[in-house]
Amino acid sequence: MRRRVLAAIAAVSVVAVLVLGLPLGILVGSLYRDEEVIRLERIAAEAGLQVGLTLDGADPVELPSQPRGTRVGLYSAAGARVTGEGPSRADATVLAALGGSVADTAANEEFVVAVPVSRDEQVIGAVRAARDESVVSSRSLRARLGLFALGVLAVALAVAIGLWLARRLAGPVERLAADAERLGSGDFTLSASTSGIAELDAASGALARTAGRLAWVLERERAFTADASHQLRTPLAALRLELEAASLRGETREAALAEKALAQVERFEETIETLLGLARDTPTGRAEEVTVGELLAEAEAEWRGALARSGRPLRLELDRRIAARHVPARAAREIVRVLVGNASEHGSGVVTLAARAVGPAIALDVRDEGRVGGDPARLFARRDPGAAGTGIGLALARSLAEAEGGRLSYDGSAPSTTFTLLLMAAGDDSSR
Repeated sequence: MRRRVLAAIAAVSVVAVLVLGLPLGILVGSLYRDEEVIRLERIAAEAGLQVGLTLDGADPVELPSQPRGTRVGLYSAAGARVTGEGPSRADATVLAALGGSVADTAANEEFVVAVPVSRDEQVIGAVRAARDESVVSSRSLRARLGLFALGVLAVALAVAIGLWLARRLAGPVERLAADAERLGSGDFTLSASTSGIAELDAASGALARTAGRLAWVLERERAFTADASHQLRTPLAALRLELEAASLRGETREAALAEKALAQVERFEETIETLLGLARDTPTGRAEEVTVGELLAEAEAEWRGALARSGRPLRLELDRRIAARHVPARAAREIVRVLVGNASEHGSGVVTLAARAVGPAIALDVRDEGRVGGDPARLFARRDPGAAGTGIGLALARSLAEAEGGRLSYDGSAPSTTFTLLLMAAGDDSSR
């Protein structure tokens, strides 16, 4: 920004100097020329007044002394030079003066002025005054050099002002950009800065107020999440105790049902912990890891029965070389649960759960033989809570993946519905 402001001010000042200076330089040359013509005309007129009475030839004619560099000549009515300096015969300028009018020309690198000499209303001769054009050119050049120096000084002054203005503008803008970057990275401890520029100060104040509101909203949501989690844990703990007691009573059927219910309660508690970690903006599963093989086996045990009741098989595709590699447990389990549940509810045909290596990362593919309806670009958008369905499963899964530094994507070019979860592998047994 500083360079752009400085370049703009310098360009405007140069254009202004050129627009004003070039015509002024031309005007100065014309002014000096006109001044020289008037000067020569005065010299010739004064000389004509002094020699007019002796031009009849009775007495010798003498011209008055003239400034250095000025050449004066007296011509008779016949066009012959009587005395002084100049061509021996009258030139066009002198002939015009002999015709009764003052004439001037600029030719052969000199300025020439001729003034008629009259007696009794009759032209009896002419005085010719000449001066080298270089004299006028040198004066014009000095004046133009002075104008050029003033123009350079004006541009330099404009650049100095531009530097000061660029610093004054760029500093607050850079601080504003840095505050916006901090806000985007989750730092809400911003304070309004004062630069003396009303618009930038207003933007800084608005950004600081926005940071305060965001901090308050985030804190309120985190408090609500913690309270909701605490309130859910209490009835879940009571439910767990009841189910554990039922499983110990000895009735085979009731014990089996209690064991299944206990498994669901455990998954519910795990989901609550995962969501709570996401709401607190903390990694969800670095403290607990699971091997790829165990993850696929758990998914198969959880979903095979439910899919089989719908007449849909579940297939596993696992590269044995990565079966012992570890991934974050809670996030991976929850994301796979969302993806397989989505395939079970909205897909059709065989559901395939595959794991493969992608460099240092692990790719988990969940495929089914159905097709996605609607706009695939909005698959991960959080829907209106009032719409049919929850509309948050895939959005939640993507948030969990990003919280662990991974990525969840949909392959729209595949012949079937395919979601791919990419997670960095934590290691394998050989490295432990």
